[in-house]
Amino acid sequence: MSGFFNVNNNASSIMNSIFNSLGNSSQSGLSGMLGDYYSIQNGSYYKMAKKLYAGKPVSHATSTDRVEHKPTGVIAKQSTETMKAAGNAVNSLAGLMDKKLYDKISIEAEDGTKSENYNQKEIFDRLESFVKDYNQLVDKAGESSNRQTLENGVRMVNQTKVYANSLQSVGISIGDDNTLKLDEEAFAKADMADVQSLFTGSVSFAKNTQSRMLALYSAESMSRTSVNGLYNAQAMNQISVGSMFDRMF
Repeated sequence: MSGFFNVNNNASSIMNSIFNSLGNSSQSGLSGMLGDYYSIQNGSYYKMAKKLYAGKPVSHATSTDRVEHKPTGVIAKQSTETMKAAGNAVNSLAGLMDKKLYDKISIEAEDGTKSENYNQKEIFDRLESFVKDYNQLVDKAGESSNRQTLENGVRMVNQTKVYANSLQSVGISIGDDNTLKLDEEAFAKADMADVQSLFTGSVSFAKNTQSRMLALYSAESMSRTSVNGLYNAQAMNQISVGSMFDRMF
């Protein structure tokens, strides 16, 4: 994951801002986090966020809205996979945000003539990798037991839909399951300047999507920290109770 945190200076600034805001939580914030954990365990938040993720109407979940209970170890494994998926997606997105990718190069035609043009093959290859990693992140975020991760997943896919027409113009469509599909023939006919516009610049699709991905990564990272802390505290408590029990005999 070292490459993930070294994508670029802007990404680092965003991540620092996220963690600084999280670091300012109060005692009540910690209590809320513990409350969230137990709600996650009994399924309330999970079911609520699942409805959000599917784009269905949401009503407040209750303690009776239970889904399959997930052991701490399963949650931790899913968390690791989600964080890895987020890191991969940010890295592949960074490859498309590199302005040098859109420098024109000398291309020789079959008849031997040369012309200056975009390196479409390289752009397509990077775009294909991004689509694959984005879809993996959508899937992993949808499996998360963390409410904030799911909500950040919702924000990410909803923001992507804002750019639906622009993405369509370069051969990328959005499926009913919120995943992306890249059409190679449509891409070949697209204006590469439109691709560059989508993936470079401070207000581009890529920049906004990167921020959502970093927020999702941060939410999942904080969730794993809290789950591991509770798990360790529970283990220590069991050891103490076991020691006390042993001393009785």
